[in-house]
Amino acid sequence: MSTPATTTEVVSIPISLIDPCHVNPRKNFDEVKLAELAVSIAKMGVTNPVTLRPGWSPVGDEAEQRYELVSGHRRTEAAKRAGLDVVPAIVRELSDREALDLAIVDNLQRVDLSPMEEAEGYAVLMKVAGATKDELEGHAGEIALKVGKTLRYVIQRLKLLSLIPEARDVMRRGYLSLECALLIARLQPEDQERAVFYAVDHRKEAKGDSLQKKLDAAIANMRNQESGWYRVSTEKELREWIATNITVSLKAAPWALDDAELVPAAGACTNCPKRSGNNTVLFGDLTPKEDTCTDPACYESKQKAFVKLTVKESAESGAPVLKLSTSQSHLPIKEGSTLEKTTFKQGQWVEAKKGSCPDTHRGVTQEGQFKNVCVNQKCKVHKHEVQQPQARGERISIAEQEKRRAEEYKRRECLEKAEKPIREKIWTAVLGKLDAATAVKLVADAQRDSAAIRKRLLEAFPKSNGALLEALTVFYSEFVNHAQVNSYWLVQPGGVAKERQVLWSLAKAVGINADAIAAKHFHDAGSIAPAADILYPKGVPWPKDVKPVRETAKSPAKKAPAKQAKKKARLTAEAKKRIAKAMKERWAKSAKKAASK
Repeated sequence: MSTPATTTEVVSIPISLIDPCHVNPRKNFDEVKLAELAVSIAKMGVTNPVTLRPGWSPVGDEAEQRYELVSGHRRTEAAKRAGLDVVPAIVRELSDREALDLAIVDNLQRVDLSPMEEAEGYAVLMKVAGATKDELEGHAGEIALKVGKTLRYVIQRLKLLSLIPEARDVMRRGYLSLECALLIARLQPEDQERAVFYAVDHRKEAKGDSLQKKLDAAIANMRNQESGWYRVSTEKELREWIATNITVSLKAAPWALDDAELVPAAGACTNCPKRSGNNTVLFGDLTPKEDTCTDPACYESKQKAFVKLTVKESAESGAPVLKLSTSQSHLPIKEGSTLEKTTFKQGQWVEAKKGSCPDTHRGVTQEGQFKNVCVNQKCKVHKHEVQQPQARGERISIAEQEKRRAEEYKRRECLEKAEKPIREKIWTAVLGKLDAATAVKLVADAQRDSAAIRKRLLEAFPKSNGALLEALTVFYSEFVNHAQVNSYWLVQPGGVAKERQVLWSLAKAVGINADAIAAKHFHDAGSIAPAADILYPKGVPWPKDVKPVRETAKSPAKKAPAKQAKKKARLTAEAKKRIAKAMKERWAKSAKKAASK
């Protein structure tokens, strides 16, 4: 049996005798581009010959000469779809390694492989060359020379081989960009699971079913939502999430980064490939100040080992190191607690200068941070805030609970009724002061177009039009919620001031005294308005820049004799008492009725 002849000339080879190359890196074709190429070949034929290498296929007792396709897979497939029987080809004697070299270069020069296909092709190339998985990145320079790419480009593609299967699948389906995939590929497998789910559905953490099921569900939601609420994370979002939730800065590491004996299995941080500062080619997007560890589990193991070693050394030297917790507690430290066995919570210890008091000790947190602290809650030098445990209160009957609930509802209703007209007046005053430029400056946000809002504004300000109307619409959409009243927050400690803060600030920005409007409202209502003691606990004095009505208009009371004025004041006081008594009886009756239900 003779070896099939090879030639450097272009010959016509039947497509039926051509087999796909078993080392071809390309796994998928773009169906749209492939169909376009088939149409072109049907008209013009295959203008660029494919490359084959000879082979044999057993047929009974004999061997049939066949050919293995090295480069030109798309052209051959398109020619088959166009109905051609033969393709122009060059037949060459090639080894597996030479064939793969030629296949990768040919594909890169024609239609780009996907990043994952490139990475897998490079991996096959190195496997043929006898390189192990650990040596892939070490041979990146050799690959870069063959394919005409930079060293960083090749290393990044090879790093994609570190992706977990679910991440590769999402990337192939087009829901994970190359930039996001490279960020995830730097992480450990268990951290990749969290990161890839965040990349696909950045609203929540991955919980529940298998990762693949959750990813499929997220992608299905993305396809079904026309509003665009579901979307994949951007590179910036994913980078920030990883920095916050996974990677750890080595800047604050309390141990020496070149210590290889702290955790012998992990070795020194300075030589670790999972440290960004030790791999500038792969982590070139990070600055030296952002030197991070991409293996939080390893970092935590070194942290625990360092704390354990330090505490042991300190105990042997006779100076125990206190165990400090960063969780908050201001409760008293239990009597009989020892310094060596007690874990002190933040609040039970306060930072102190070394030697500033007899009770200053050295302590270490779970994060490995050492601090000088005082744990004497009765210390005269360092102030400790100590809270006594609250005793259990008395049991309250259901009827009493309903009664208190009814009273609370009435109180909130009263507050809301009193606050609402004040806010409406201030809000109207703010809108009346605005021009288009001021409104846009205060809002600094996209316009929320609403016909209903424009209608309301035109009713209140008929002369508004053009740019001013549009600016008022934007302003109204952004800030109108602050003119509404929420009685729940009003009754909370400091709730009135907090609820008024934004609206009062807007009034000040356009030159309106909101306090003056509120005070005038109370006085116009007869000096005593509902809930005045809550909305204005210190009374409602007339502001300096607002003159009382009694000073600007003549009052009949001033002309009346003193005796008649006193009698009127007395009658007014009695009337107030009768009204207050009637209101109190009505509220008590309503509360009793509500409790009986």
